[in-house]
Amino acid sequence: MNAARFKLVESVFERACALPADLQEAFVDEQCREAQEVHRKVMGMLNVDSAESMVLSPENPLDMNNEHLLADITGNDEVRFFGRYRILRHLGRGGMGDVFLAEQDKPKRTVALKAIRPEMGSDSIRRRFEREMDVFGRLTHPGIAQIYDAGVTDVGRGPQPFFAMEYVRGELSARL
Repeated sequence: MNAARFKLVESVFERACALPADLQEAFVDEQCREAQEVHRKVMGMLNVDSAESMVLSPENPLDMNNEHLLADITGNDEVRFFGRYRILRHLGRGGMGDVFLAEQDKPKRTVALKAIRPEMGSDSIRRRFEREMDVFGRLTHPGIAQIYDAGVTDVGRGPQPFFAMEYVRGELSARL
């Protein structure tokens, strides 16, 4: 995709995000009548955006006891470990993966563990996840959680990339 097309995607996406959800698709249809590739990209971005927004929306609070989410990522209701991390509870779900509160064995500490969901196992998604790990791992700022560990583990559903990062108790987690 060339720079002009990318700017169009970005512009249409930003303007669509400012609209109520029930008007977004019609807006994108109108804006992208002559550009099906742009239409596909913007609609894909809106789908990911709405999925992630649902997790973080005050109208849709996180259910901290959703054991089925752990089963989704591990393939087994009984699994309570992800590699060398003991899963304590589910924290949230995003576009590519789930985030868990976990306990690292050595050094012993509480971490936020982000693991890619098994159904998101395409090569392009894995590359995107690995880029996210690399970028976060290089960032150093008091306002950004530190990455402690990253890798790939198999808990029964094939290789699953993950990273463990500093757990920061925020406003949302404090209310739950």
